[in-house]
Formats: sequence, structure tokens, C-alpha cells
Amino acid sequence: MELNFQSRFLVRKQTLISSCPQGNLPAGAMQRMNDAQVYPEPLAFGPVSVRRGFCFSNTHSRSAFSLMELLVVLSVTVLLTGLLMPALSQVRENAHRVLSASNMRQLDLGVIMYTDNYNGRMPYTVFLQESGRDSNESNPQELMVAHLGAEPDDWDGIGLLYGDFYIKTPETFYCPSHRGEHPFERYEFQWAQQDKDTIRIYTNYHYCGHVDWLTGNRRSMDEGESLIVLTDGLRTKSDFNHRWGMNIARGDGSVIWLDNAREVYEALPMNVGSEPAEAEDYEEIWNQIRDLNKH
Repeated sequence: MELNFQSRFLVRKQTLISSCPQGNLPAGAMQRMNDAQVYPEPLAFGPVSVRRGFCFSNTHSRSAFSLMELLVVLSVTVLLTGLLMPALSQVRENAHRVLSASNMRQLDLGVIMYTDNYNGRMPYTVFLQESGRDSNESNPQELMVAHLGAEPDDWDGIGLLYGDFYIKTPETFYCPSHRGEHPFERYEFQWAQQDKDTIRIYTNYHYCGHVDWLTGNRRSMDEGESLIVLTDGLRTKSDFNHRWGMNIARGDGSVIWLDNAREVYEALPMNVGSEPAEAEDYEEIWNQIRDLNKH
């Protein structure tokens, strides 16, 4: 016997309720059925079948990544990381290069003011001999030294800028790109204490010195842009601050970036020997930097 519409609806509703786990019909499902008379499947004559998927329970609503989806996500993440890391490294190095140039400009201006106040004499260093003395005693390899480490007032070279209060922050003497043996953290305690009687304090910048390395003639800031006052560290290869190129500070107060400085890096010693480096060797390195400055 055919069931009328209302009978079929009641049979389907009862079947739906009994098919759900423990008779728990989802919230709102009964109201929607009563209001809209929406059925899980079209009405049909004969036995009524109900889709069990219509009943939502906690056991059926859980979802997760498949193993294949997880592998795809990990692969994409690794690929993007590999593509982005070189770019991020380049951005970081460029930022460090700018900070280093700012430090060198402050030191360069400090040398200019010091020279003006001392009647044209640039900061003195014990590692260079003036004209008339034995130039063999000159050791330009050590021109990164700021303090000799013997007496409290043993400031040397560009370290005199700190001792005479032209530069007030010791971090200015250090490059953020430095990867060698002389980071600021190594000497932070020595900069802060009053009696510096332990070790030499090295910076990350190489000073040209107050006299020519070979002739011993006094240098003059009047040489302007042709005078290289400071460069990145040249003591050893590990003191060369940047992976490529270098900053130089000039006598006119300007700081420029030299891209093609690979030959300068290759000419540096691997480490400090038991004997001081020859002044002639470092003069050749300095001449290479002068040539790059001209171009």
C-alpha cells in the first residue's frame, strides 16, 4: 500500500533518528527538517533508506593531513627557504656594510678634528717610524691596535680618538660583518675598565698611520680624497670584514665602497707570524687599494 506524503515523512524522520549514534540528532537538524522538509535522499516508494552521512558526530568530523600532503608541504617549505636564504643573507650583508661605513665616517671625522687641533699632526702610532729613523722597525700590520695594553693612557693610532674623547662609544671601532678573532665582545671589558694592563685592544679597521710606511714622511689631511685614512682590517685574511669588496675612508671625510677588492684579500697573510710583516709587503697592498680608489 502506498504511503501518503505525511506518512512517508514521519517514517523517514523516525528512520533518521534511529540511524544516528545513540539517537543523537545534530543540533538544528530536526528543526530544519520540520521547516524545510529537506530529506537526505529523494522520496521513493517502498522501503526508505537513509544516508548515515547526514548524521554528524565527533567520530565523523575529524580531519587531518595525509602523508602525501605533509610531504608536499615540507618540500615546498624547503624549496622556498633555499630560494630566500641567499636573498636574506645579501640584505643582511648590505645592512652591515652601511653600518660599517657609518662607523668609518665617524672615525674619519674624528681624525680630521684631531689633526686640526694638533696643528696638522695625525694620531700618532708607535708602529711606524718617522723620517730619519730605522724604517725596518715599522710594522704596519699592527695598525689595527687601539690600546697597547701596558698603561691606562697607552692609546695608540685611532685609539687616541677614544682616549681624547673624539669618539665616545667603543662599538664605533668595530664592523658588524667581522668574522675574525677581534669582535667587540672580546674587548668589551678592556674598553670599560680604567686600568688596561692585560691585553692589546684591536679594532676592525686599519689606520694609515701618521707617516708614510716606507719614507717616514708625515702624512697630511690636505691630500683630500687621494689620502686613504682607514680601510677594513688588513692584519690577516680573517680581519677582512666583508665577503667581497671593502669600505675606505678618505682625507676629505668621504667613505666609499670598493667592489673589486679580491686581490687585496688574496695578498693578506693567513695569520700573524713570529716576525713582523715587512713594511714593503704592506706598502704593496696599500698601493693596490690606492689604485682602486683612483678608479
